[in-house]
Amino acid sequence: MEIQEAVLAKNAAELALEKTQTQLEVEISHSKDLYRALRVERQKVGRVKVAKMHAEAAAAETQSNLEQLEDQLEQLTFKNEELEMSMSNLLEQWASEKQIAKETLHECRKRIRALQEKCQHAPEILEKAVQRAQIEGQKFSLMEKGVYTNEARDLY
Repeated sequence: MEIQEAVLAKNAAELALEKTQTQLEVEISHSKDLYRALRVERQKVGRVKVAKMHAEAAAAETQSNLEQLEDQLEQLTFKNEELEMSMSNLLEQWASEKQIAKETLHECRKRIRALQEKCQHAPEILEKAVQRAQIEGQKFSLMEKGVYTNEARDLY
């Protein structure tokens, strides 16, 4: 009986051992799976940290570039305002110079018309002057204002 009990105990122990070995194998397999998953997660975390560092560096560089661009935009805006003011002043000056030139041109055209009219009448005036000179050249006066002229005295 003792032997039977020992055999039964042995069988029960073997069953328990097999069961425990199976559980151990399952737990070892599960442990290996967990270790693999842990290793994969560590690699992911490492890659994420590197990506984060690169992203932070890129963000810092982008922020620096943004500040530079804002400064450049401010300078360009100031220059644009200066150019607009300068252009406005030049346009006003040009408009006044244009008005002066227009008035000068109008006066010059008036003078040209007057000179053209004088040129058209010049032959007539010259002809009249020549006729008057001929008539006056034929006259000789001995006295002017009641006094004999020097020519008349010399002639006498």
